[in-house]
Amino acid sequence: GNLLLNPNKDLESFAAMLDRLRRLEMAVEVTGLGLWEWDVRSGDISWNARNRELFGVDHQDPITIAGYMDLVHPEDPELVSAAYRAQSDRENGGDFVVEHRAAFAPGGKARWLQARGRVLKDADGVLRAFGSTLDITDRKTAEDRRNLVLNELAHRAKNGILVMMTFVAQTAKSALSVPHFESLLTARLQAMADSQDLVTQAAGRPL
Repeated sequence: GNLLLNPNKDLESFAAMLDRLRRLEMAVEVTGLGLWEWDVRSGDISWNARNRELFGVDHQDPITIAGYMDLVHPEDPELVSAAYRAQSDRENGGDFVVEHRAAFAPGGKARWLQARGRVLKDADGVLRAFGSTLDITDRKTAEDRRNLVLNELAHRAKNGILVMMTFVAQTAKSALSVPHFESLLTARLQAMADSQDLVTQAAGRPL
């Protein structure tokens, strides 16, 4: 049969495709995702504006794979390389996720990034890799604060147990009997609780 072309329908399909592309671009912009693609065989690397911003790279500066590793924090390149190699060494490639710091540290504060990537291979080896970069500095900062609090609580709890053990041992030495020991220990524990209440109520003011 004859192939009939419908210009209006073709234009509508093209407009719909552009609309979907526009919505996708808006979604990426809202999430703050940096996008990247690496043609392994040609060496060409493509970054969107947000990815350049995350690494502190000027929009006009060329990007190379060697240059990219220089943009990673000096302590983290091997971490990034290992995540990529784990998938590039697989027969069919695969996906990876790695969290690392950027060498770019605005205001002296470490910038943490999460890179998600996919490695594509064909019969001749790795063809290309592409993925996204997300700023996770706020999450890492919150995790550091939480760990600091948990470590401090663990330290205080350990000190409290040691103090209590010493306290019980000293009380036992001066007790004449089990009932006497119980009475002395209860009185001393109550005195400690009352002292803590006073400190809490004073809220740093002189007692």
